[in-house]
Amino acid sequence: MLQIYFLLWVYCFPVLGDKAQSITIEAVQGDSVILPCSARGYEKDVFWRCNTTKTVYDIIEGKEDLYEQDAVFRGRVKSFPSKFTEGNYSIRLSDVIYSDAGNYSCKIPYTNTVHVELRLNVYPPRSQHPYLQQNGGVDIQPVHLLVFSAALLGLSILLF
Repeated sequence: MLQIYFLLWVYCFPVLGDKAQSITIEAVQGDSVILPCSARGYEKDVFWRCNTTKTVYDIIEGKEDLYEQDAVFRGRVKSFPSKFTEGNYSIRLSDVIYSDAGNYSCKIPYTNTVHVELRLNVYPPRSQHPYLQQNGGVDIQPVHLLVFSAALLGLSILLF
């Protein structure tokens, strides 16, 4: 019975602790993003979750623990272990895909704190749209130019 209360305390009551920082991050599919998380100092255990159920990344006893990492994140999440002593538990998510969009949390259970709640929005790359240029302008294809020229020539013949 004591174990159940302990688990409730560690995993359910963090929301009653310090108020979490709320951030929205936007990413283009295929890019990498940094999901920030910081504490006042070194913490042995830190748990990253997506939509409360997917295990993104765990730090247990000061070391990465990928045993329960969700398959969709395998090989795409890196942390910065040299920064743990400074309280930096940010992670880098590489090769962002549409299904990565969601709510992320960085939890440090023994301090009863959810340090950050992130909303990750993922957008398609501009290069996938055939008529958009990188600067946001419209790319005129040669076929379109030919059709436009023929229409303009036909209109000018009709008018004169």
